[in-house]
Amino acid sequence: MKIVCKFGGTSLACSENIRRCIQIIRENPERIFVVASAPGKSALSKEKVTDLLLCCYENRFDEIKFEEAFAKIQKISANRTCVGHND
Repeated sequence: MKIVCKFGGTSLACSENIRRCIQIIRENPERIFVVASAPGKSALSKEKVTDLLLCCYENRFDEIKFEEAFAKIQKISANRTCVGHND
């Protein structure tokens, strides 16, 4: 039997959780299809990256709002840690 696994949200919020996902996938050789969706909230922001990307799109013609949202994404990406965890 072939198994499809989907990980997202908190499962992909930081490197520690991503390592857990990898371990889960490797534990069963029938898990051959993996779907990764959007990462969850990080310790740096209470906003999800996907919500900020949507904000960038919605404000693409408003340079100030776009730059504010994009700066948050850059900050989250530069130092991604789980809420309550230290990587």
